[in-house]
Amino acid sequence: MDIACDTAYLLSSSESEPKAPDIRLYPNPVPQGYAQVYIDGTESHIQETWEWMLRDVQGRTLFHTDEIPGESALSLPAGLSAGMYFIEIRSGNDRFVRKLVVQ
Repeated sequence: MDIACDTAYLLSSSESEPKAPDIRLYPNPVPQGYAQVYIDGTESHIQETWEWMLRDVQGRTLFHTDEIPGESALSLPAGLSAGMYFIEIRSGNDRFVRKLVVQ
């Protein structure tokens, strides 16, 4: 059965999507047994206090801590197995998630 259509609509928004902040973790991938990962690009996005969580691919929180303002190094928990993880950073109402690979 054919259905005739004589009208087409263009849906668009005059508002542009907010650009995701360029927050980077390095080294990434991180060697297994490495104690720290550094975070870059948070200066204009992180407020006075912030917290970060390390989650596995199933979403389980493996580590959680509050950080001192101005710190750029995250101390990884000992004994992380090789694999993919997610680091979630929260500050005020902002939430940033970045992938971290442990080799």
